[in-house]
Amino acid sequence: MHGVVAAMRMGWMGIGALLCAGPALAAPVVMEDNLGVNASLLRGDVARLQAMTKVEGIIGELASAGYHRVRGDLVQSTRSARACMDALPGTPPNQAPIAGFLCESMLAGNALASGDIAGWATTMDGVRLRYQRDMAPAMPAGDEVVDVTRPRVERFRDWPRSTLPVTTPAADVVVSLQGVNELPSIELELRAGDVTRRERFIIDTGAPRSHLSRKLAAELGLEVVEDFMVAGIDDGEPTLAGLVRPVDLVIGGLRVQDVSFNSEAGRAFNLIGMDVLRALGPLLISKDALTVYGKGRTPPCTQRMAVTSSMLASTFQPRYMIRNGENARLMLVDTDFSGAFQVRGADVGEVPPEAVRRRNIITTRWSQDITYVPAEIEVTFNDAAETIQADVALQDADLLPFALRMGFGAVPTYALYLDVANGMGCTVKQPEPMLPAPPPRRAR
Repeated sequence: MHGVVAAMRMGWMGIGALLCAGPALAAPVVMEDNLGVNASLLRGDVARLQAMTKVEGIIGELASAGYHRVRGDLVQSTRSARACMDALPGTPPNQAPIAGFLCESMLAGNALASGDIAGWATTMDGVRLRYQRDMAPAMPAGDEVVDVTRPRVERFRDWPRSTLPVTTPAADVVVSLQGVNELPSIELELRAGDVTRRERFIIDTGAPRSHLSRKLAAELGLEVVEDFMVAGIDDGEPTLAGLVRPVDLVIGGLRVQDVSFNSEAGRAFNLIGMDVLRALGPLLISKDALTVYGKGRTPPCTQRMAVTSSMLASTFQPRYMIRNGENARLMLVDTDFSGAFQVRGADVGEVPPEAVRRRNIITTRWSQDITYVPAEIEVTFNDAAETIQADVALQDADLLPFALRMGFGAVPTYALYLDVANGMGCTVKQPEPMLPAPPPRRAR
């Protein structure tokens, strides 16, 4: 960018391609379909999916399932996905293979996101059959969709439903938050049979599922059933999380029943992810507290957010809808990120060395030094114009790059409202801290 200075004012910057199909296992291969449904789910592209719902037949039903998934309505998304499957017999032969694979994958992803582990495992049998018969022969040699091929789904066909929703409390429930490595954590109680244990968990809005360390699972006497779902890629090979036998959580007196945690070998952090946050109902994450809203509590906004996901819901993340000038945009909300606001995937052109800064960013997976250029970006949160300070990162974009990311570093200024089950979410501007009054001047 010509004439960059240390603090620059920027318009909105474009995002690179979302989907890739590179060498085998160099990164997870995301099936790219000519209908654009995968891309729309990953981008949270409600407008495109809504336009596609007007197409008659299987395409319209598939788009409807994607539209409701992005809006957070898993029940309606599943209804549309089932209608999509019902429409398969009348689908033209040139559309049926990919449409059938996508419809059934959507069903499996909805089951996983809603805690129906057995339903996910059973549906994955059909997804795999369609993948091996219809998809794999057309893929480049060596490519693999590891979310389909690697989980040992036969081990989970009888799993009990996970993470049951809590009954809305009569009044607000406030649980104290503390910082752990600049990330938000709460203390909660785990109940496994006759064993009760209090432990601290980091709140991670970017995690589709909650996580329990192997050490804590062993101390609680909980079995971990291996090869549940792909958790990442390590040295070119997929790593799979196991699934922990169900345990109850008590958070501020609220009991979340039958939580089945993911558990990865070598990952020591205990996390509360989107599955438990969904079960808790409407809530607010502020600098010092997690507040679960009670009956009759008026929410701070009625603004819809988007949930971006992969077809099989191995990623499932909240993004707030904001505006930049005349453009509606999505902002990833990820409390497992110690920064405030960060932009990636932006073409900033040549940056003079004196404008570049360095900062250490912490998540529960890594600590990373990033190089960035400070910038001021004008955005609108909930109809209120704000100028925010953002780090325009000079590193390469991620597999699924995003325009703007909001981390826990921004929460002292903007609390986070989330109602995952109803697809609602927004920032809540916090009052400026009261500065202590200066001491009275002594008379001489």
